Amino acid sequence: ALVVGDVVKDEIFGAMAVFTREQRSATVIASEPCTVMAIPKEQFLGLMQSNTRIAHSLIEGMAKRINLLNKEITQLRQKAQDS
Repeated sequence: ALVVGDVVKDEIFGAMAVFTREQRSATVIASEPCTVMAIPKEQFLGLMQSNTRIAHSLIEGMAKRINLLNKEITQLRQKAQDS
């Protein structure tokens, strides 16, 4: 399986699907014993509205991922042009 990334302790994952209304595009596999809390969509959206700290943290995490993906795309394009 292709590893896309790692989920660290207390990180939210799967939230992008809530906002895009699409099915998750990746599978998460635990590499060690852990506890995962599933939050239903409506409850999650309510939490985002009522807790700005959590909403800010989620947005910051998504922005960092987008920034990283943009850098990777730029590097791949540069390599393709150099070939």
